[in-house]
Amino acid sequence: MPDVEGDRPAKKKFKAYPIGFFHIDIAEVRTEQGKLHMFVAIDRTSKFAFVELHEKAPTAISREFLLRLIAAVPYKIHTVLTDILKIAANMAEIRTNDTTAFIALRTMVPNGR
Repeated sequence: MPDVEGDRPAKKKFKAYPIGFFHIDIAEVRTEQGKLHMFVAIDRTSKFAFVELHEKAPTAISREFLLRLIAAVPYKIHTVLTDILKIAANMAEIRTNDTTAFIALRTMVPNGR
């Protein structure tokens, strides 16, 4: 049986991020109504979360989600991290608008996909 009192490795702290660093993802969820697509954006520092459920997940809905996220966040978004290509494509388009020019896009490699 492991020693529960003694030598535990020190807990590592998460890297500190300035407020306004969002991670965006899409997940399929099953409900009584059937399959839905959950769009979620979470600020890594404040833990501000923005979530929407949609029956489909086309590029147009991901763009609308991003615009509603920008409108809903009470502070400046400076970075969006995602591995969803349609989100990344929409961010590139939205960044050309003067009101959202401050948003940097960072993509990551999907986990084994």
